[in-house]
Amino acid sequence: MPKSDSQYDLHLIKVLGGRDGGGILTSELCFSRTLKTRTKKLTAIAIGKGMSSKVYQDAYHRDLLTPRTPFPKFDGRATKKITRIPLLIISSFFAAVFCAIRLRQTRQKKAVIVRKYELLLFSGFLALLLRAPLFWHVAELPRNKTLRFYRNFTCFTFNVILVPNSKYTAKNLGVDAGNVIYPGYSQARTLQYRPQTKKSKTLTYVISSRIVQSKAIDLAVNGFLQSRAHKFGCRLLIAGGPTDTEYAQKVSQLIEHSKTDHVYMLGHQDNIMEIYREADIVINSRRDAEPCGITILEALASGIPVIAYHEGGPSEFIRCNKNGWLLKEPSIAEYTRAIDKAWDNRHQIPSMALFCKESVRDLEATSQAEKLLRLINRRLHP
Repeated sequence: MPKSDSQYDLHLIKVLGGRDGGGILTSELCFSRTLKTRTKKLTAIAIGKGMSSKVYQDAYHRDLLTPRTPFPKFDGRATKKITRIPLLIISSFFAAVFCAIRLRQTRQKKAVIVRKYELLLFSGFLALLLRAPLFWHVAELPRNKTLRFYRNFTCFTFNVILVPNSKYTAKNLGVDAGNVIYPGYSQARTLQYRPQTKKSKTLTYVISSRIVQSKAIDLAVNGFLQSRAHKFGCRLLIAGGPTDTEYAQKVSQLIEHSKTDHVYMLGHQDNIMEIYREADIVINSRRDAEPCGITILEALASGIPVIAYHEGGPSEFIRCNKNGWLLKEPSIAEYTRAIDKAWDNRHQIPSMALFCKESVRDLEATSQAEKLLRLINRRLHP
């Protein structure tokens, strides 16, 4: 085991998605800063072209491989994903051969790590060709039965080492919660100071999220519109994209038809700090369980209370009336209840900042990346 100021004699290979977004993209960039300085060599492989391809290119420069093998898009309904699995197998194998040839040159022991389950096949072939262990830092669990079979088959075939991103994920995978590596937050994306007194008589609620169906933006907006907080002049700011999809248009029309002057869709925001400065409450909306939620970590680390659906990772961090409020179910009525609960406790919100920060103090990205490296090192040197 190296000392804290030395490097691991390790060539770490990270498999990324060219269409990564939201919390995965944010977490990958945060982790990369520590992994670069603490390993002998860090190589990233970006699969597919998308909005994050350029971001990863800027972050890794010559240490980024981009296989030209065309990969099927692994989005949309579960039935569409299933039909793409045969093409995914073929594309994964040839892309893995392309990358393995270029990665065999280094003398250090190698380890492969991936987050997205649709990239498990490629990562498995690559690890097999490099004779390296494969770690799956689980970002999201497939819910369709066929996709779960695909996941289980892939994990068994390639002897994948599971690294859950929360205690909730560990329980669902049936693995030791001691190996949990949270996605972490960057200090650079959090507020270091919040005033203990509030000048405005109203509250600003913020949603910072991808505008997609699973994020339940429509439920949160409806819940806000029906709340007393809205009637008393509070604002709801929605930061994120895409804004040109059918679902985003649905949310936009919902706001337009309500004829409210207190709900704003801001689109993608490069400077999340400006959004957090405006926020009194952050809403982490979901239709289903949130495995962890990097927005939750960032908000709490900034001293901002959070409203979230209780299922999944949020219940590991949020304590009702201390650093936020949990929903019993993802429904309009529950969002209204939680939003009004925050409004009723508005005078206590500034004083909640300290408990917010304390609740996630050990979950900063640097410490979580270090924990990940120690886990990998134990596997390589038992």
